[in-house]
Amino acid sequence: LTRDGCLCSRRDGVALAAALLAVVVIGALVAALVFAANEETRTGAATGSRRRTLLAAESALERELATLSVASLEAMPTGSAFSRATSSSSIPVQLYVTRLDSSRFWLVTVAIEGTRTSGAASRVGLIARIIRDSAGSRTMVRIPERWWAELF
Repeated sequence: LTRDGCLCSRRDGVALAAALLAVVVIGALVAALVFAANEETRTGAATGSRRRTLLAAESALERELATLSVASLEAMPTGSAFSRATSSSSIPVQLYVTRLDSSRFWLVTVAIEGTRTSGAASRVGLIARIIRDSAGSRTMVRIPERWWAELF
């Protein structure tokens, strides 16, 4: 009983407990917001890196298709392959060329930005063939059925 005769429960410390609970909830919300912002930033960076490597692989493939020596390709035995390092816009690119038959070749470029385990990588390939024009000169062109394909 209190002085005025009513039976009341003690409420000392309830405000402190409510304030501590509010601080914990607000802290958890802030931590979740920071985590979400960090993940969004990492996702954006990975997307940009992936686009750069795809562009580098595609650009290197186009450049190599235009500059490969037809004479050296014709000298390759069927089923043989070679590779060489190149680069495109400061991203290292590896070119792989495989002779499929008498006139067709499989060209693949692999661009890697960062390390193999934590960076972005893109592989692009196409099938090209050697054709002779009416003057007798030989050039390498891609097959018309498919321009290029992104490989996984």
